[in-house]
Amino acid sequence: MQFDIPELIYKSISKTISEKENAILQSWLANPKNREVYQKRIFNAENIKDKISLYANMDTDTAYKRIEPRLTSRPIRYLQVLKYAAIFLALLTTGYFFQKNYQNFNSKTPDVLQIVDEKIILLTDDGLVKTIDEKASTELTDEDGNVLGIQNGTQLVYNNNLIKESLAYNTLQVPYGKRFELILSDGTKVHLNAGTSLKYPVKFLKNGNRQVFLDGEAYFDVVKSKTNPFIVNADVLNIKVLGTKFNVNSYPENSSTDVVLVEGAVGMHVEEKQDQTILKPGQRGAFNKTSTNINIQKVNTSSYTAWMNGELVFREIPFDHILKRLERHYNVSIRNENTVLGKEFFNASFLNQPIENVLIYFNEAHEIDYSIENNEIIIK
Repeated sequence: MQFDIPELIYKSISKTISEKENAILQSWLANPKNREVYQKRIFNAENIKDKISLYANMDTDTAYKRIEPRLTSRPIRYLQVLKYAAIFLALLTTGYFFQKNYQNFNSKTPDVLQIVDEKIILLTDDGLVKTIDEKASTELTDEDGNVLGIQNGTQLVYNNNLIKESLAYNTLQVPYGKRFELILSDGTKVHLNAGTSLKYPVKFLKNGNRQVFLDGEAYFDVVKSKTNPFIVNADVLNIKVLGTKFNVNSYPENSSTDVVLVEGAVGMHVEEKQDQTILKPGQRGAFNKTSTNINIQKVNTSSYTAWMNGELVFREIPFDHILKRLERHYNVSIRNENTVLGKEFFNASFLNQPIENVLIYFNEAHEIDYSIENNEIIIK
């Protein structure tokens, strides 16, 4: 049996979609290009301003005729349903659907979230605390006036020509609602996610390991060196590589530390153990913090690295975990009063969307009730 995507979208919103149909729709949405088109049609406020007047008094027959040529090959029994799917698709295209829901959202929750703009903090080896201005550029110097690196916007690049006889560590702290890119002295690129802290040497020494200490989530693109292994310490877990690309998620509140390998090879081992668990590209190693066991499974790595582009991807994730990621991503406070809902699993994706649009999606697609009170999102 063949399925028409507009029909499935219509059924999904109208709550008439079957499990099999929903699986097909989710498979279609798994393609980043399809998902981007879908979300832009729903959430693009600019489209509303420019086009809503054209469809203020929509003629359903006219809307259907716009898409009818694409549907003529379908069996007759589908035409009536597809007519309304076509109408719905037209509504998405004009932004009309979003405007209606946005108005309803405003009428239910008049309070507006005030998101605090917290600063990225750099703790230097000599005890100084510096704030990073993401709209400026500046040189980073030590107490002797030596240039350690150059910060330009949301990127800090360390100087590889600096001469150091001993290790000196800086610590970069990225608050909720922010991301930052760090290029270490050996050229290794590190993307830091919201709520992350990384301790690292200002200059790696010629001999010995290149070791950094992570609390949070980061994506590493490690420069190869056969003589100087690169080690990421995430609490009691060490991730050892020679040169590779991988993502580490090690937030303190998580029950596991997840390592997702994109390219190359990594070894995972607990500090007091000598044996290593080796990952291959496309695998995730989940280190259980309680049992210290490591579970390996094949994954779609793009789902775990999409955050670097501002995208939130949830695949079979408990709602409570989704809420925690939303708190970090947007720097908001969320209280869930529905304990049963918190354990339910959801799939969703959002590309560079404000928190209000995410709330609208869960409210309309999954009938999740919420309110905003005293600058806090409350799930009921």
